[in-house]
Amino acid sequence: VTAYDEYVGVQLEVMIAFGLRRKEAVMFDPRVAEVPAHALPASAGGTPYLAFLRIKRGTKGGRLRFTAIRNEDQRLALAKAKALARHHGHIGRPGLTLKQALRRFSDVLRAVGVTRRELGVTPHGLRHEFAADLYVEIANVEPPIRGGSIDAHTMNAAYLEVARQLGHGRPGVSGAYLGTRKKPRESDDADDPS
Repeated sequence: VTAYDEYVGVQLEVMIAFGLRRKEAVMFDPRVAEVPAHALPASAGGTPYLAFLRIKRGTKGGRLRFTAIRNEDQRLALAKAKALARHHGHIGRPGLTLKQALRRFSDVLRAVGVTRRELGVTPHGLRHEFAADLYVEIANVEPPIRGGSIDAHTMNAAYLEVARQLGHGRPGVSGAYLGTRKKPRESDDADDPS
């Protein structure tokens, strides 16, 4: 994708790195997005992360959210976005309206064969992958959709944090990304009648 269109390539990179939606990626301004954890509003709660991205442009309902910068892959994606946006403030293609930039994004992916019909995937799947990776980092086990199972308290905490970083207020929304929250499996000892 990047060889075909550098802007769309970087948009895809920030989508997977930070769980952005297509519109959020096209409108993303990396120069003003990064904030250190100590500068977060009190409503963001305590956090083990050192820095976050402030995501608001292009979000559903204009709802502000903070997504943690947790690893080197994210820092690399952010650096590419900063380099691309240094002259015009966002990573959407310069000279295009938002509607045109969104259409360009879709057209480029179709042109290179990244479609549900050809590959069985959509760009929104990158958001699902982000959610699953974040869940694994928090819970230290695969999400239910990948067969993981843990105690209810840890699972609920992980679902809540994933929901927050995706911009949702309810942990139940995470089920769309991580699978249905099932009761944790009984231990093998529970099957032993002795």
